[in-house]
Amino acid sequence: MAVPIASTFDPSPESDVQVLKIPAGPTASVIHKGSYENMGESYATVVAWINERGHDIVGPSREVYFNSPAEVPEAELITEILFPINTDVEA
Repeated sequence: MAVPIASTFDPSPESDVQVLKIPAGPTASVIHKGSYENMGESYATVVAWINERGHDIVGPSREVYFNSPAEVPEAELITEILFPINTDVEA
């Protein structure tokens, strides 16, 4: 799980929390609307797009949640799925 923070944070040495800076770079993404249980199709769609264009995935995927099941019905959940990719593709 990743949580964006706006300031410096130094977790205690006894904590399992790590602070990492995610490097900037190009990503391929898709917006998924609906249940978290059905996100596999959205993952497959963005990975197919990446492969069709000859890009490589260069890091772990990320999910950005725009709302919560506590706020909206499952059918209205909005999640962005992102993959960091290379853009050095030979034509």
